[in-house]
Amino acid sequence: MAEEYLSFWGAIAGALIGAFALFRIARKTAGNVYENFKADKLVEAKRDIFLSLVDHWMNYLMVVNTFRVNPQEEYGKAIFQATKDLVSSLHKSNFISEPKTKKEVMLFTLDFSRKNLELSKITNNWYSSQEQDLCNLFEILERLGDQALDLQNLLRTELGIANDPEIDSFLLEKQKEFSHDMKHILFNEE
Repeated sequence: MAEEYLSFWGAIAGALIGAFALFRIARKTAGNVYENFKADKLVEAKRDIFLSLVDHWMNYLMVVNTFRVNPQEEYGKAIFQATKDLVSSLHKSNFISEPKTKKEVMLFTLDFSRKNLELSKITNNWYSSQEQDLCNLFEILERLGDQALDLQNLLRTELGIANDPEIDSFLLEKQKEFSHDMKHILFNEE
């Protein structure tokens, strides 16, 4: 009877140990599947955003060269939309990129914006506005820009994309330089 009793409890203990081991294996496998799924979704999102960037770049190039054939108002609307779409795609790419790519995308975006402003002055004079309105707009945008960088880093962390404080600081300085340059171009001030 004692042997049966020990065999019974031995079988129960073995079953519990086996069940616990199976549970641990299943849990670890589920965690790995989830991480792989998350990584696949991130890669898929990056692919979609980068393809959209290519599409918007090609559209911008097509539109920017229509100023010779389109009336000024039509060109102004088309170039505004193409620029808006392209810059939006650049910022999406910046948001989802790894730090080194993020740096390059942001530098390109800033350079593109400078050159696009010069191009706008050459092809079209629609950008002009009252000077005080532009000053107020720049002040608001600078404050929003700082907040957007903080939010961007938070969202990148949530997605599991590494942030690099050194690169973030570098980009903030570049954005401040860009803002200063734009004010100088628009208002002829230092």
